Amino acid sequence: MLERHAHYITTNNAMTSCESKVLLFGPCGNVGRLLSKSLIRLGVGVHLAVHNTMPENDILQNGRTSVSRGVDATDIESIAKTLCESCPTHIVFMTPTVVGTPRMVNNFTTAVQNYEHKARIKIIVWISQGDIDDFLTSNLSNYDGLGEANNNLWSSNFPICRLEPSGFYQNFDMFYGLGELVASGKRLFRTGIESSTELPWVDVKDITDLATIAVSNPQKFVGKHIRMVSSRVSMTEAMITLSKITGENYSYEQKSMSELESEFQKKGLEATLAKDRALVFHTYHEGHFLVFQGNPETMENLLGRKPVSMEEYLRGNIDKWRNGQSSGTFVGWAGGGSDKKE
Repeated sequence: MLERHAHYITTNNAMTSCESKVLLFGPCGNVGRLLSKSLIRLGVGVHLAVHNTMPENDILQNGRTSVSRGVDATDIESIAKTLCESCPTHIVFMTPTVVGTPRMVNNFTTAVQNYEHKARIKIIVWISQGDIDDFLTSNLSNYDGLGEANNNLWSSNFPICRLEPSGFYQNFDMFYGLGELVASGKRLFRTGIESSTELPWVDVKDITDLATIAVSNPQKFVGKHIRMVSSRVSMTEAMITLSKITGENYSYEQKSMSELESEFQKKGLEATLAKDRALVFHTYHEGHFLVFQGNPETMENLLGRKPVSMEEYLRGNIDKWRNGQSSGTFVGWAGGGSDKKE
């Protein structure tokens, strides 16, 4: 897919190796690690904006790769300096959903606005989660300012394509706590999510491929906001699939909101954040995250192939799952994932 698409965009002069450079923020996380390699395969210059963790040697040793170290998205001067160092024609900007995200987004918006050569930028592929409706906006202190920051960037005059991922398969064990339970010998998975509602999921390969395609074809993707959903699978269905693949009997049970909130506090979360997190889990099935509006059919049309299903993902990582069981740790078990965070 990528090689064919790279040939397509080269012959149509959408992107040429002698003129183009991609600036990638966050090249060492779940998506960034794969995306770095995918962009390099396009045959263009790739400038990596690294915070702490350094990329793998095969990425660094590529002749078209350059690096800015110590980049801090919460520092506007750091972003501005990175823009000047790289002089990009294409940018991939990835933001997490954490307390500091609004500041990162606002800093990026201002830095690009003030960048002397911003007219050179053909596309900004912005990968970000977290669009929520009025219910969560009103009830979550953790998301304070995020909607406004996102709207400011999206409504700027920049050539933006926004890719909004749903829940990562790669976070299946870590984010939802399944790996921790399995490593301790249990087969009953309990969290706050309602059991039967079909939830949106996405694979990092699908994110990586779509981001690469968007970088390659600005004219087609600028102005688009794509909510990325590879499949829709309920927690009960996920356990059935996992049982089929492993030959073991996994089941699911929903925790109460008060139980979940108490558990988060015991794990060290501040009380307000623990309450926010519990509310997110316990109302997730109600669709307050707007990514619920995405669908696998849109992904298939854009990718030119079927997106990765949960069963494909789990089957492809069963050996790592087994290793997690035997070693008692599931950190970084997921395919394409990493325990190193940007």
